[in-house]
Amino acid sequence: MLWGSRWMDGETSQPSAVQEAPMRVQDRDCGRIWVPRDPPEALHFDEKLMIFKPSGWEVENPSGSSSLCAFLIRILGPRPIFQDARATFGFLHRLDVPSSGLILAACSYESYYDLRVQLANGDVLREYLVLCHGFGSALSVISSGVLWSDAGGRSRASGRGKPSRSVVKNWALGYLTTSSCSWAVVRIATGRRHQIRVHLAFEGRPSYGDAMYTTAATNEFDWHVCPRNMLHRHHLRFFDSDSRHSVIAPLPSDMVGVLSKIVPKDSASKERLQKLQSWKAEMLEELDLENEEFSE
Repeated sequence: MLWGSRWMDGETSQPSAVQEAPMRVQDRDCGRIWVPRDPPEALHFDEKLMIFKPSGWEVENPSGSSSLCAFLIRILGPRPIFQDARATFGFLHRLDVPSSGLILAACSYESYYDLRVQLANGDVLREYLVLCHGFGSALSVISSGVLWSDAGGRSRASGRGKPSRSVVKNWALGYLTTSSCSWAVVRIATGRRHQIRVHLAFEGRPSYGDAMYTTAATNEFDWHVCPRNMLHRHHLRFFDSDSRHSVIAPLPSDMVGVLSKIVPKDSASKERLQKLQSWKAEMLEELDLENEEFSE
C-alpha cells in the first residue's frame, strides 16, 4: 500500500483552483451560521500535520476559505491528496463545525495510509474535554452501538449500530446558573459520527450547547450561556517513523469564558477549575486516562 501511495503522490494532474468563499459556515446540526474568528494553526511532523481547528471552521471542503482543507492548500500549495475525497482530503478524522481542537492530517498518500494503519491498530490516542449537563458517574465506560442516519443527519444509540466505545471521567463538578454541570475528559476507542455527543446524551448528560442531541428547552437555556457546543479535542498522540508525538491544545478563549461562570461544587472541583482556566501543567497528569480501566 505504501509503494502505491508513493506513486499516487507523484500524480501530475493539477487540482482545480480554490474558490474564495465568504468566511461563514452553515452548521448542519442546528442551522446556525458560524463566523470563524481565529485562524487555524498547523505543526509539521515530516509529511504529517497536527492542526488546531478553531470553532466555526469546517474540515473537508476544498472550495471554502473557512475550511481546514482550503487552509492547507493556501499554506502548503495544491497537492493531490488535498483534492481527493476518497482519501478524505488527507484528514484522518474530523470535528463538527462548532467544536474545536486537534486534527491529524497528511500531506501525502504514504503518510495518510500510515496514519490509517495506526488508527486501526489503536495507536492514535484521542482525548476530549467536554462540559456536560449533570454530574453522572465518576468514571463510566459507554459501549452502546452508534447508528448513523443520512436522512436525519444525526446518529443514535442503537443495538443495530456500529460497535462504539467511550470512556468518560468526571474531572470537576459545579453549577452553571441553575443547572448542575461537569467537566469530563473523554477518550474514544472508536470514531463513529457524533460518537461522544450520542454517548453522553445516551447516558443522560448531553454536552452543553449541543442543539442536535438535547431538547429544545435545554438548547434554549444553553444558547444563553454557551457560545457553541462545549466539546474540545485537547490531546492527540500518534507515531511518526520511530518517534511518538503527544500534542496538547489548551481550552480556547470562548470555553474559558464559560468556565469562569461555573460555581464549583466542592473544594476539589474549585482547585481543578482554576487549573483548567489557567491551564496549569500539573493538571495534565490528572486528566490523563492512561491508567484507567480501558479494556473489555
